[in-house]
Amino acid sequence: MGRSRGRVVRRCATVALALAMLGCTETVPGRGVPPSADRVFDTDSMNRDIAGQYADRFGPRVDVRCPPEQPVVVDRTFTCDIVGQSGKIEVKVTGADGDYVWRPVP
Repeated sequence: MGRSRGRVVRRCATVALALAMLGCTETVPGRGVPPSADRVFDTDSMNRDIAGQYADRFGPRVDVRCPPEQPVVVDRTFTCDIVGQSGKIEVKVTGADGDYVWRPVP
């Protein structure tokens, strides 16, 4: 499972994921944004971060598409698509500052 802290933006801003393969985890730290109840992940940044970590672990570069405006709420889980593949990426928010873990799922 990968760990990450995603870039977080306020819901009114333009909104643009991490890894449990073979029992591995990786943290992706958030990028210093003040806490707020209406914070959401920067989708474009999350897509790039997860795609890069996926390529580092498994070789091929993939195109990851996470749903926009996912709120930064601890224990919330959401699913991202791997474009052109049947598998998906499951993301779980682990910290109020935007930490998350991700793992490929069938």
